Amino acid sequence: MNKGVILLLIAEFFFALGTVIVKIVTASTHVSGIELTFFRFSTGFVIITFYILLTGKNIKPVKPVYVYMRGIFNGIAVMFFFMGVQYSNVSKANLLNMTYPVFVMMLAPFINREKTHHSILLYTLIIMTGIYLVIIPASPGTLISDINKGDIFALLSALTAGFGISFLREAGKSNGFHIIIFYLMGIGTLISGTFAAGSLTVP
Repeated sequence: MNKGVILLLIAEFFFALGTVIVKIVTASTHVSGIELTFFRFSTGFVIITFYILLTGKNIKPVKPVYVYMRGIFNGIAVMFFFMGVQYSNVSKANLLNMTYPVFVMMLAPFINREKTHHSILLYTLIIMTGIYLVIIPASPGTLISDINKGDIFALLSALTAGFGISFLREAGKSNGFHIIIFYLMGIGTLISGTFAAGSLTVP
């Protein structure tokens, strides 16, 4: 099996495990999804900073706007996702979050200047129908206000992740992984820390 495939499978396993831990923590303590987002990014920032200091790598980005935009949208996406897990259930939050590829396809012509096939319209329609079936309550005549806000947060995480992935594609063309991760973790720490500042709880 290809080494890259194995690494991706391992990464997805730990991502799923992390999601379960987020649900356990938010359901059994007063710690919020936003606070967990802050600790996720701040911990990552410390780790990548140590790596850069040990290796002496340069952190000056090339075409920095793509690196910064990647950090901003990914920071917001993770915050929305953790809030989705907090207020919905793990399965639905992950399902809705994993619709991000359709947003990547929709954004590719604008951010990445990539041509997309007309079949994208069919794919988009099918996926949007699936999103509707997942989010809208099954009971007939149910009000919009009865929609689980966690599902909305999870869907917003997919939308913002679509932007983040598109900008990652551009940032990766001229920057090393350490530069992208350094600014991603730093910007994510600032964004989530700003929102979490007024409600930080000692675990």
